[in-house]
Amino acid sequence: MGLPTDETQIAEVLELVPQLGINLIDTADAYGPHLSEELIRRTLHPYDTVVVATKGDRCALAPASGGPWVSRIICGSVPNCHAAVWE
Repeated sequence: MGLPTDETQIAEVLELVPQLGINLIDTADAYGPHLSEELIRRTLHPYDTVVVATKGDRCALAPASGGPWVSRIICGSVPNCHAAVWE
């Protein structure tokens, strides 16, 4: 968690994902925020062989209501991941 120190190195690791036969990347808004999804998109989009899964949950910074916060996180992931399908 937290900001990456070397985005080039992260991109190099992400480029190995399809080569290694990895077909699922699990990410979350909390791993950045937004930055992990952006790095995945910049490196791997279009997602020919990889599924990107994201999630959202209430955290210490979230309002007590939870629901709207989670919706905002997940809806924010749409442009970050540049995904065509959401389930």
